[in-house]
Amino acid sequence: MTTHTGDIAMYQTLGFTRWPHYKLTLLPLNVTPEGGNPESDYSISESSKMGFTLIELLVVVLIIGILAAVALPQYQKAVEKSRAAQAFTLARALHTAQEEYKMSNGEYTRYFDDLSVNTGLSSSGTNTCGLQAPDIRYSKDFAVALGTTGQYLGDVAVVRNDGKYQCYAIGFIEGKIYCSEYPYMHQESFCSKMLAGKFAFSTPNWKHYELR
Repeated sequence: MTTHTGDIAMYQTLGFTRWPHYKLTLLPLNVTPEGGNPESDYSISESSKMGFTLIELLVVVLIIGILAAVALPQYQKAVEKSRAAQAFTLARALHTAQEEYKMSNGEYTRYFDDLSVNTGLSSSGTNTCGLQAPDIRYSKDFAVALGTTGQYLGDVAVVRNDGKYQCYAIGFIEGKIYCSEYPYMHQESFCSKMLAGKFAFSTPNWKHYELR
């Protein structure tokens, strides 16, 4: 490195003679530390600023898709179990009201207005599953009917009227709680696999599973 005597004299004149002086060596821009490769070092630093590569993004999307495929069915089943629990609560309330009505009047009723229970059900809705009763009431998720004739008088049916598992019913038949379903509506048995119901008997278009 070239020493500039004029610069030294200027520093001495300014009173910097007591300061330590260090000799600096300026390297060209294309020089790297010993053993380095300027082109590879530059490319690595630049690529690190570019973020994720397309392959990395595809892998992330694939992983998210696999997790969603596994988690979504489980979530749907959990939601449907929650709906079934609501149906069970409603069916029990109506069954209790029917028993109270029979104690007072000597028979069961076919009409909701005769019962001493406020269910918040509406008289308007869609009878998706073809229930046959003179008085059917509806909520957002269910159609509800009371037994009408013969051995079914006094029974209660709370039927899921939409969703993947539509047309299963939670209700009381002859005083026992059952989950009932249209066999042709479901590829797998909702009552047995989801609610651990035990098959009891069949009636036209329905299979009935006793719940414990």
